[in-house]
Amino acid sequence: MAGSYLNQLKNLIVENVSKNANFQNVVTEFNKINKDLKSRGSQWNKQAHTRYNEVVKDINTTQKTLDKEVRKAIVQLKKSAVQVEKNLTTYKKKALAQKSKLEKLLNKRTGKAGKGKARRAGATRKRTSAKRATA
Repeated sequence: MAGSYLNQLKNLIVENVSKNANFQNVVTEFNKINKDLKSRGSQWNKQAHTRYNEVVKDINTTQKTLDKEVRKAIVQLKKSAVQVEKNLTTYKKKALAQKSKLEKLLNKRTGKAGKGKARRAGATRKRTSAKRATA
């Protein structure tokens, strides 16, 4: 479950980066340089070669930054998942304790009510039998 969530997060980050205008410009520039180099064949233009190297360097830097951000996000997600699990365990313990208290309280009340009814029924019988005996 956590793996699929991380993949979805990675896809979302990649999707957002690919929509980034600067990233699109770098990709467009890279494609232009690549096309330019292919058209010239063996004629390497120094300017095109340096531009190509600069773009490759920018792409590598962007990739490293993206990887770093993804790692940070994953670490934060793992930390928050651990915290959520701890909180759920705590809430479960509290809920079970409250349930136990309520069950004890209900058992006491139903036990007292049951005893009280039994005493009243017995007391009523004694009174009627006492009246009959005197009569």
